[in-house]
Amino acid sequence: MSSTFRVILDKPGIPDGAVSVEDASTLLDGFGDAIARTVQYHLGLPVRGRLRKEAKPLARVALVGVKEGSGVLELQPLPTGHDRFRNPAVVASIDLVSAISEFGESRTWPKYFQPIVRNRLGKTFADVMSDSAVLSLEVEDGNSSYQCLINKEVKEALLEPETFSSEEILSIVGEIYDINVEGSYFKVKAGPRKITVEVDPKQLLMEVDSLRWERVSFAAVALDSKGRRVGKISDLRLAEESEHDGVEKPEERERGKAITLFVALAERAEELKKLDKKWDSYRASKPRAATFDFAVEFADRIGGLLADHGVYLPEPFLVPTFEGGAQLEWNYRDRELEIEIPEMDQFRYLRVAEDIEEEGALSRWEAARMIRWLATGEEV
Repeated sequence: MSSTFRVILDKPGIPDGAVSVEDASTLLDGFGDAIARTVQYHLGLPVRGRLRKEAKPLARVALVGVKEGSGVLELQPLPTGHDRFRNPAVVASIDLVSAISEFGESRTWPKYFQPIVRNRLGKTFADVMSDSAVLSLEVEDGNSSYQCLINKEVKEALLEPETFSSEEILSIVGEIYDINVEGSYFKVKAGPRKITVEVDPKQLLMEVDSLRWERVSFAAVALDSKGRRVGKISDLRLAEESEHDGVEKPEERERGKAITLFVALAERAEELKKLDKKWDSYRASKPRAATFDFAVEFADRIGGLLADHGVYLPEPFLVPTFEGGAQLEWNYRDRELEIEIPEMDQFRYLRVAEDIEEEGALSRWEAARMIRWLATGEEV
């Protein structure tokens, strides 16, 4: 399936069939970053903050020419090695264009359009657009076409910064890198964010000091609109290997649990982790706790991002494998899917439908797309 992206900048003073080098560089950098962050979101990884290495190779787009017209940059997605699955850059670009188009109609942003991506695009467009300029994005994917228009009003809406309301509880994962006893605070690196955490002196000494230099997970209340200072911490503990550094709002972190009943999945994982080796009366390995934590986290996040798109994932059945890994199983309508997770970030699958019976290894992107197929029946 062939795909093409076009960034069209109608700007006074630029002749047809041309675009300034400065504008082209700015647009390509901003559009590329927005695609990569959206791919990261589709991987089920937090997008607020650092762009992760897992997303970058899946989001490569090449400039293939400047077409006739007023600044028409034409781009194509580059191969990722997952050729039978939809190209991640195409999926991300359709999200971007669809979200901006939806805002043009409803004046509200859809849940799947992340604030950090909106702001990145807004800054990009502000750098190249005068108030009289108009910019549009177009994506052609096979026989489907997606378009959106960016004018002054949309540009300003994209630039509206994300804010954290007073007393909003945030989920934070990061490394403690500074403890100040006199000031009663400690600092955490949550991805690229450096957050100051105000605590009671007694809590600092009894709970925090022993976790110095460790990766931790905790909930805290936002003390400023940018989420740079927080307080009233709770549930402080060592972070699990499966947890990714970053800051998330409650609705982002819990949306999968609330919609797809993953609380029950997590409870089953805790029971399975208690099994000893030879749990099947033969030579089965003891279930690895980190692998089961990862499986629950992965299923939760993929269920959450699907919910953002209005797709509701049925709850999977979780079982241990003979080698100590975890396996997620679904039997939904006319589709069956098993996702085996031998180790963290390793995936194998078996899927069965009317005209399909196949198995093999998967990347994280492919596993996420396979779960979408299970929920919707759409192509992977």
